[in-house]
Amino acid sequence: MKNPWDERYGHDRYFYGTAPNALVAEALRGLSPGRGLYVAEGEGRNAVHAAELGHEVVAFDSSVEGRRKALALAEARGVPITYHLCDAAEPLWEDDAPYDHAVLCFFHTRPELRPGLHARFAAALKPGGRLIVVSFAKAQLGRGTGGPPDLELLHELEEIRGEFPGVAWERTEALEVEQREGPGHDGLAAVNVLVGVRRAP
Repeated sequence: MKNPWDERYGHDRYFYGTAPNALVAEALRGLSPGRGLYVAEGEGRNAVHAAELGHEVVAFDSSVEGRRKALALAEARGVPITYHLCDAAEPLWEDDAPYDHAVLCFFHTRPELRPGLHARFAAALKPGGRLIVVSFAKAQLGRGTGGPPDLELLHELEEIRGEFPGVAWERTEALEVEQREGPGHDGLAAVNVLVGVRRAP
């Protein structure tokens, strides 16, 4: 069966644009260059931005087309990134652990899989490593400005903040933001933003 993300990304234009998500860019600002994990990174906009800031970037996604376009964007910007073609449940990205930071930007998976994957991403961080999460809130359902069309896949802020063991949160906030991120995210959206640091064991 063809990956639906390949169909979405299999065009010349970047479905979510080439600029980083504004909340991710804000959270990366001032962060010392280090090794970053970029989860379900699609066409690479956040990973490439991080590489431009001097970070060593490891990204992954299950989409062949997403990976192709991310590597093309990195080449056009003159920066290196490592990009694994795999699903979140596969261990390829864990082979590169531990990380100085991890970015989950609109990573929405089945609710029965989510806590276990979230815990693995937290565990992949070094003590003191920074976790950046941006996701669509349940209030986003039906707006037509991006995000899964399934309520189960959307996130309740208080629910997901407890799914990253060992992370001390510095910011957890539900926001309404105006997004202009290509045709995929265009307009007012309800999102969650969480930024925290992994505590020492």
